[in-house]
Amino acid sequence: RTADFSGCTYMYEADFSGTIYRNWADFRGSTYLAHANFSGSSYHGAASLNDSVYRSTADFSGNLYLDQANFSGSTYHEAVTFVNSTYRNWAVFRNSTYLGAADFSGSVYHNQANFHNSVYTGTVTFNNSVYHNQANFHNSVYTGTVTFNSSVYHNQANFHNSVYTQVASFGDCTYHRADFSGSVYTDDVH
Repeated sequence: RTADFSGCTYMYEADFSGTIYRNWADFRGSTYLAHANFSGSSYHGAASLNDSVYRSTADFSGNLYLDQANFSGSTYHEAVTFVNSTYRNWAVFRNSTYLGAADFSGSVYHNQANFHNSVYTGTVTFNNSVYHNQANFHNSVYTGTVTFNSSVYHNQANFHNSVYTQVASFGDCTYHRADFSGSVYTDDVH
């Protein structure tokens, strides 16, 4: 059975932490006006959190996604964290806007990881992550400091045609293949 929370507006804190979803979890098109907590949860079916608006902080840390996890087309107005999560199928974050800090550190992506065509205005951290399949960060704009340090890319890593207006750090990474062509860097690159 589907857990259908699509199209909802949460005026106060929404706490879905520690939940196990055996089938599709549908949160598409929702608005969160206060803190949203999805941490420590397991998604056995698809997780649809796309096209949503987070007006306050959001926490998706320590989650397990066995099927596709879709966060595309969402807007995060304050800090959001996706740290220490595991994605067994596609992880889709493309076409999103991050106005506060965003932390994706310590995560493992077994299938495609799609972060492309997005705008990041706060500090963004992708450190200590492992990408077993293609990782897509291309065609994005980073106006805050961004770090990809100590990450491993076992397949193609796409960073091309992006704009970095503050420090961009790619230190101690391992790449199978990487494309940084056509990008613009207006500050230090490490």
